[in-house]
Amino acid sequence: TAEPASDQEKKEEKKKARISKKVKVLIACAAALVLVVGGGVWFGISTYSAYQDVQNGWSNKNYQQVVAAYQHAPWLALFEDENQRLYSEARVKVQNYQLEDAIALFEQIEDFEDAKKQIEDAKLYLKAENSEQVKEKYDAYRQLGNYLDSRKKKESLIPQLYEEGKEILLSGDFETAQQYFNLLPEDYEQTSDYKMVISKYENVLLYSSVI
Repeated sequence: TAEPASDQEKKEEKKKARISKKVKVLIACAAALVLVVGGGVWFGISTYSAYQDVQNGWSNKNYQQVVAAYQHAPWLALFEDENQRLYSEARVKVQNYQLEDAIALFEQIEDFEDAKKQIEDAKLYLKAENSEQVKEKYDAYRQLGNYLDSRKKKESLIPQLYEEGKEILLSGDFETAQQYFNLLPEDYEQTSDYKMVISKYENVLLYSSVI
């Protein structure tokens, strides 16, 4: 005996529902697999790109590029040289005039590259910045050469150093005056003339002591 049409329809609907559910599960599983595979591909590409940036930045001394690469892919620190990362971060700090922070980083890797020299330069620059004595500031900037804006700051102090040297010379303190003029460029104002006067004075003193 045939089942009522309504019961048959209900069975068909349940069957379709089961099939639909299975299809949805399969689609969800496929989507998850695509995400996993796609994520793995993205991770690999991202890591390789960051690694290349680290290598290129390091070889070109572009420390900002190195730091940016580690920020983009922080997991690189697990495989790459930790000293390299810290050194690059410290150099970026120096470029931004954050010298105390830079010194703290360099002190963690004192034996890596020129970290010790970087510490000395940063401390000398800070000493110059905090000094109230023109000669001390000028001499520190002179020793630093092209470190940050040391050359520019040194040159800005030349007129003041020259005037102080003249005042000391006029006071009769030839020895101290000579220290000032020895720091100045030979071709600045009458620096060479004053140095010659001091030299002659010293020769007179030497001659007098012999007699």
